[in-house]
Amino acid sequence: MKIGPLSLDRENTHAYVAFGDGGLDVVVEGSDDKGLAALRRKCGQEPLVCERALAHVAGAQGLKLAELPPHVRAIKAALAVSLEHGATLETVGPELTSS
Repeated sequence: MKIGPLSLDRENTHAYVAFGDGGLDVVVEGSDDKGLAALRRKCGQEPLVCERALAHVAGAQGLKLAELPPHVRAIKAALAVSLEHGATLETVGPELTSS
């Protein structure tokens, strides 16, 4: 999954997240190509399947595509809010919490 952009020192920085039997793996990179490559290194032999938003890079790296199941979309949303707002949700606007 791709989450971001993130408010870090670098421009166009995103978090790339993989999860499976080994738990969550997260890398922060400045491009989709670098993000997926870093996740592949971190995940070792565990197969990666990408969301359609990463189709342009996934195909070039020989990775399969799939729609995110509802429970994975919920995890992505929770991670995005957590990465953007930290441990407190005081500054979360209603547009981020409504469905």
